[in-house]
Amino acid sequence: MPTRETAAELAVALGPAVIVKKVILPAQTGTGAVEAAVLAEAGHLIPDSLDNVNLDFQVIDWIEAGNKMEVLVVAVKKEIINSYTEAIRAADLEPVLVDVDYFALENMFELNYDTAEGGSVALVNIGARYSSINILKDGRSTFTGDVPVGGAEFTDALVRQLGVSPADADALKRGRAAANIAPADTEPILGSVTEFIVEEVQRALSFFWTAATDEPLGGIVLSGGSARMPGLSDQLTQRLHCGVEVANPFRRVTVERSADRKLIESNGPALAVTVGLATRHPGDK
Repeated sequence: MPTRETAAELAVALGPAVIVKKVILPAQTGTGAVEAAVLAEAGHLIPDSLDNVNLDFQVIDWIEAGNKMEVLVVAVKKEIINSYTEAIRAADLEPVLVDVDYFALENMFELNYDTAEGGSVALVNIGARYSSINILKDGRSTFTGDVPVGGAEFTDALVRQLGVSPADADALKRGRAAANIAPADTEPILGSVTEFIVEEVQRALSFFWTAATDEPLGGIVLSGGSARMPGLSDQLTQRLHCGVEVANPFRRVTVERSADRKLIESNGPALAVTVGLATRHPGDK
């Protein structure tokens, strides 16, 4: 077990607790002037005292002939960050970087896929209790949001309807027999959950994208622990009329020979956010 002096470093990604906003402000010159303008605007955007949040920002574009700047503002309560970092330190690890899952997904995508071709693509990560969405337009993040459903819905439904333990439900979800139940007997239950998740993701994508533009969504890159659940990608294709690809976060990543390639391949989509975090370094902007 590592000591405090030799603790391994760890990066962590936050999810729905984070506030992400894009704002248009009058152009400013100098870091101090930009920061002052952002802080003044953040006071109107964030439903809490700025003393109680950690805030970061980045100028992502200059518009109207440089007279205005588009700024991405990210904020999260200090108590939430502290809860993460305290848990990490309790495990004798040292937190060195806190990111947002939307942006970690974007970094994973940029690392492994061609983004210069233009068009729009939705990065959808099916987590345990929520699914995160980042829609890219011409390689830039345009919309971000969450859906309060995830892969745990499959486990919960099996436990509730079949009376099995969570461990047996997890095995059944993965296509293995458990508790004297054959995987085929779970298909109606898993199918109904898949339909529910697809409906929620479709509703969110319609809100974030099709409600704002007439342009059709160019495609979806699906990740997360349940990305390979039977029928999930097919149903999304049918409902949203666009191609759906299960993410390969290691597509352009060199893997050491000593690594368990079979484990990486079988769990690849679940590691999308992790790979995105691994592209970051302390002090990055």
